[in-house]
Amino acid sequence: MIPYRISTDKDANPELKRKEVKDKRLGNTKWFSQYGRAYAKPGSILLLGGTSVSDFRLRVAQSHARGDLLPSYWSHVAILVEGRGNSWSLSEVSLNPPNGFGDAPRNNARQTSQLKHYDDPDLWPNIAVLSFFVDGREVVKASDQVARNRGTIDLCALVVPWLAFVWGAGNAPNPLLQDKGIPSAVFVETVMGILGFDLTPGLSSQSSCPEAIWQSVKWWHSFYRETTGQNKPPAGVYTIRQQSAAVVE
Repeated sequence: MIPYRISTDKDANPELKRKEVKDKRLGNTKWFSQYGRAYAKPGSILLLGGTSVSDFRLRVAQSHARGDLLPSYWSHVAILVEGRGNSWSLSEVSLNPPNGFGDAPRNNARQTSQLKHYDDPDLWPNIAVLSFFVDGREVVKASDQVARNRGTIDLCALVVPWLAFVWGAGNAPNPLLQDKGIPSAVFVETVMGILGFDLTPGLSSQSSCPEAIWQSVKWWHSFYRETTGQNKPPAGVYTIRQQSAAVVE
């Protein structure tokens, strides 16, 4: 297990809304237009749960961050940068980037992508858009700062052990059990931390993962009410189309 603190909140965040999708073939870009647009702004966070082998292994790896030891719904997290409607650019650290890793040393493993890359509901059945009380423009600036400065956090050093784990290379252990967070989440957590925002109050930031971000938004809403000066919790919307982690060929 990964050491974590339990929130004193007894009820889930009322501003986190679940949307049931009757059309199983509804693409995530259309889902975004119908349900996520109200929460989408620069600096908002996109959570995704995938069905590839890599995503499956990431979801199972995060069971150690859950009291019930069940796999997470989520395998990836990204920052919305700019866009309108269902066309948004993303800032992220993916273990399977659509355009390849590029010049990872120069960019600190940060990539840019598009929401449309995650459109297929078979490959990405779980999706959430989360909105926080931070200046979106400053979030985008901070994401660029992290990309330029490996001295802030060396994301390349996290990508390597996680690739070994999800690829099953040798006897690579679960990096979370070695206090090495999932790169996509550590990137987002570091960006928010630069702005003084504690994204995962129940877990060490170095062990950050999509599940920890999810649990924080869902169960730590009183903490955010008390510490942000907004007297409001983070808000968001989500759809879960795959409860149990499984690989879709």
